[in-house]
Amino acid sequence: MPGYHPPAHAYSSDRDAMYGNGRLSLAVPENTATTAGSCASASQVVRVDPHSARYELSFWEYLRHAASGPHRGSHVASVTVDGQSIWSSDAMNLIQYLWVNGATPQGPIDVSDLVRGKSHVTLAFTLCEAAGVTDFGSDVGFDNIETIGLDVHNPSFENTSAWTLSSRSPAPAARIAIVR
Repeated sequence: MPGYHPPAHAYSSDRDAMYGNGRLSLAVPENTATTAGSCASASQVVRVDPHSARYELSFWEYLRHAASGPHRGSHVASVTVDGQSIWSSDAMNLIQYLWVNGATPQGPIDVSDLVRGKSHVTLAFTLCEAAGVTDFGSDVGFDNIETIGLDVHNPSFENTSAWTLSSRSPAPAARIAIVR
């Protein structure tokens, strides 16, 4: 809904986490210039249960952004399995300050075709710049990863273990945000 801003209490805590004290933050600070193609990510090699009848992945995301104006198409959030996109959204399409199960509430994503027959896959959450900007501060949060047939460690980002954080430039940046 354009122009709609849910109340600040729409998320579960003053920590911006859905549950607990931690979340994944993929962010561009306010008034920070970015260049097209720059990305930040959090990834993890995940064990695949060979006996699972199906494989699903579910996660929750939310957006906090500071700038206003015509920034559609600037920041693109995505989730990949072995480099294959299973979910992607323009950050401007995400709902602000409200945790949702994907940009549209799609629920679990069937990843069976991508993981069946493999012993391990790489799961990654990314924020990439499709267009360089100078004034579009944005913070895309991920939390509460749930799976069937995949063994994700630290799925609620309650500590800094298990995830490899990377960035090809100063912005966007990846961090596990924990407030105690």
